[in-house]
Amino acid sequence: MWHVVWCHHKSIIKAMKELGVCRLIDWATPSVHYSKDARSLITIVPGILAGIAFPKAKKEIIAIADAIQSGNLDWTIVRFLAPKDTPYTGKVKVGFGDKKMSFNIAREDIAAFMVKQVESSEYMHSMPIIGS
Repeated sequence: MWHVVWCHHKSIIKAMKELGVCRLIDWATPSVHYSKDARSLITIVPGILAGIAFPKAKKEIIAIADAIQSGNLDWTIVRFLAPKDTPYTGKVKVGFGDKKMSFNIAREDIAAFMVKQVESSEYMHSMPIIGS
């Protein structure tokens, strides 16, 4: 199943290029390392745990992130953990392992943050970690 997801991303990137669409906002977990990440609990532990509990999924999500970064698009990969079915708060903390934040975050807050990125260049070619 995981290989199918990666292939879908490759097809999406190819179609975007063919159609001249250049903005891609996707999501991942902090188990995908980013060069600007500070060494901290949120940037180290998820990768270790994912490697132990979900090695195929971790490999797949890293492959997807690699494909997005090398796809010559204006990309943003929003990383988060523990999405919750709780009400929208509008209070999203953003960092790269350098800010204290809760892993829990409302799905509505994730969606709002991702939609905001469509017209923002603040996190273009970047992988912010969001939480509450």
